[in-house]
Amino acid sequence: MKRSIASVLLLSFLMGAASCKKDTDPSAVDLSGAFYSHGEDGYFSMLDEGYPVAVRDQGPPGSCCAHACAATIERNIRYTSGDDFEVDPYYLLVDNVGMDKGEGAMLTTEHYATAITSVNNIEWGMADGYEGYVLTAAPTYYGMPETEVTRQMIQSAIRTYGGVTADIQITTPAINGWHGGYYTLYDNSESLNHIVNILGWDDNFPAELFGDSVTSDGAWLVQNSFGEDWGDGGYCWVSYETHIQFMDTFQVSDEYSEVISHAPGAYGELVTEGEPTVGSVYDHTGSIGGVGTYLGWCYGDGYMTITTSECSVTVEVRSADFSEVLYSQDATFPMGGYYVVEFDEPVEVDGEFAVVITYHGDQAIPVEGSSMENMGSELTYVTSCELGNSFIFYDEEWRDLADPATSEYILTAMAEEGLLPYDLDSPEVQAAMSEPGTDPYINVLFV
Repeated sequence: MKRSIASVLLLSFLMGAASCKKDTDPSAVDLSGAFYSHGEDGYFSMLDEGYPVAVRDQGPPGSCCAHACAATIERNIRYTSGDDFEVDPYYLLVDNVGMDKGEGAMLTTEHYATAITSVNNIEWGMADGYEGYVLTAAPTYYGMPETEVTRQMIQSAIRTYGGVTADIQITTPAINGWHGGYYTLYDNSESLNHIVNILGWDDNFPAELFGDSVTSDGAWLVQNSFGEDWGDGGYCWVSYETHIQFMDTFQVSDEYSEVISHAPGAYGELVTEGEPTVGSVYDHTGSIGGVGTYLGWCYGDGYMTITTSECSVTVEVRSADFSEVLYSQDATFPMGGYYVVEFDEPVEVDGEFAVVITYHGDQAIPVEGSSMENMGSELTYVTSCELGNSFIFYDEEWRDLADPATSEYILTAMAEEGLLPYDLDSPEVQAAMSEPGTDPYINVLFV
């Protein structure tokens, strides 16, 4: 086991939103007479499908992530369930990363209008539940190599879930203004500083509407959070050639009544050889309808990535001592991200029980990781792990993850087998051995 030795899942996109500002200076390109009409082939818009959500004005820089996630979640609810439900970005912030949560990602400021958070924080909060809705799927792109995130993947996600969050450059784009009757944006820099909602596309959108820098047709339809006075009523078209960091999407459900977990989030990973198996013990009464976790986390060459390939898992409900299997279900998902394995039939529990997950193939175990006083601007992260809560099955034995002897045993065994990228006496490994235990990210959903 290697506890967050190279825990780099949460990439530099997280704090990019800090610098987003309203800057709507149009480019000098004059294409005012080159009007274009969308065709049927290669064109899709959630607006045309009849699923608009309110264009909001975030005000000062900072809360663009909450606004983009709120628009994505609200549209998902309207699109997939038909419910007329409003997701307020500031309620979303308070509910998911409020100062009074006690554990997990928490803001250190009461100024929510300028609070900076990240999509993974919103995922964790939604997985716990928000206003009766619980996250059941969040295909995730922010840990993938950008070259592996294809246009077809994003288009499919929009059709399936209603929208995708994405990070773009909004402060100083190369092209930003009215061209040919459309408000367009293009930028090819590496700098990203503003998170938005993508809700459509047009494969034939003319390249000339982005000036001389763009060589191929095609654009994304973007909903921004600068109010209706920005762009075309709050929307714009962004060239396919623009540098975009796609983030995630959300599928939520109101079919679950309660979620319990030992881990408030997943900010690290455990890596072992073979197919890792972990389990958490709970004391609760009710009907389990599903189990949620992150899938597709892969560790190699000293860094962490999320896979674009299919990833499989086996979920079991067992007796508290792990000896008896009460229920088992296999599941496969098309790509990495957070998913709930929805049980074919509810499992009744009364008192202590265990939930066990085996991650098939080359997958790492998502864990809460260690507490951090400075998770980022205005954010802190608090976790705890108690003896008797969480276990890993290693060398044919269930070992308590809160016991320091477990870390030492597994790290030593991996070092002897040449499976660690560090020497056993390196500062990284010694720090991992001395850290307090960490809970695997296993959410138990009750119906």
